[in-house]
Amino acid sequence: MPMKMKGNNSGESLMQRKKLSRQSKIAAISIVVSFVLVFALIILSNQFKIIFPGLDLQEFELGKPAARDLIADQSYTYTDKSKTEKLINDQLSVSPPVYEFNTDIMNSVMLRFKDFSEKVLLYHESSESATKVIFKNSLMEYFNYEELEILLKNTNPYVVIPIASDLIEDILNYGVVEKSLINYPENITKIEVWKWTKGRKQFYFLDKSQILMLSNLEKYIDKKLFTLNTDNKVNKAVNLIVKKFVKENIFFDEIETSIKYNNIVRDTIPVTESIFAGDIVIKSGSIVTNTDIERAEILNRKSKNLNITGIVSVFFSSLSSIFFQF
Repeated sequence: MPMKMKGNNSGESLMQRKKLSRQSKIAAISIVVSFVLVFALIILSNQFKIIFPGLDLQEFELGKPAARDLIADQSYTYTDKSKTEKLINDQLSVSPPVYEFNTDIMNSVMLRFKDFSEKVLLYHESSESATKVIFKNSLMEYFNYEELEILLKNTNPYVVIPIASDLIEDILNYGVVEKSLINYPENITKIEVWKWTKGRKQFYFLDKSQILMLSNLEKYIDKKLFTLNTDNKVNKAVNLIVKKFVKENIFFDEIETSIKYNNIVRDTIPVTESIFAGDIVIKSGSIVTNTDIERAEILNRKSKNLNITGIVSVFFSSLSSIFFQF
């Protein structure tokens, strides 16, 4: 009798194992089929718009009246690219360009001026004609013959040289800006300048009205000389010397300007807008703008993401129900 019961138990165990094996195969096939189905639905939804067509944006053409209202089916927040770009451009349009104050130019100019002034004084102090000719010829590297006639005759070098030296140093310390500045828009009223001071860059601003260029240098010199009450011969000689030696020493710094503008772009907080479910994204009859298209495309992407989320949720729900059957 016990032998017979053992046989029955063995038969029942074998049947249970077969049943479990069949259920496992069914579950595995169900998982594979579900995965393929989900994948196929996602492809169809996003590529061919068969299962979930989303929004038909072909109804809204840029620059043309909208054929119907486009109403948001869900709430969302997005970055308004047009407003953000305008905000950045507004900031850039009033941001002064950056210029570099070249301190080396002043040093080289003053060295040349020292050489020039020493030769002028030696010329005047020399009593021999031959020596005078030598010094005069050495001055030809700075001025032509007609200019030297103005400088060397009927003017006192001990008056002219100190005045010219002070003016040149004063002008170069202030800075002469290169002429490319005139290409900047009128709404930029100043420039930013940096110069090396005690081993570091020091930044400061110059108003356009205070900027000195070679083109307005003569007026600046005349204004300074007017306060000294010097005679016309001295003024003419000083003017000639200063204009000959002064050079531009503030130049546009493309690298610093780019860094400054890139920082403005980076630090600008994007403009965000909120759309709530039921809001009219595009109003019927209104002219469709770039902003309208942008908002509609974002809504379309949100709708597609919602569809995909729904599909994936169905997949995992089906998967869970299969596992719970075991």
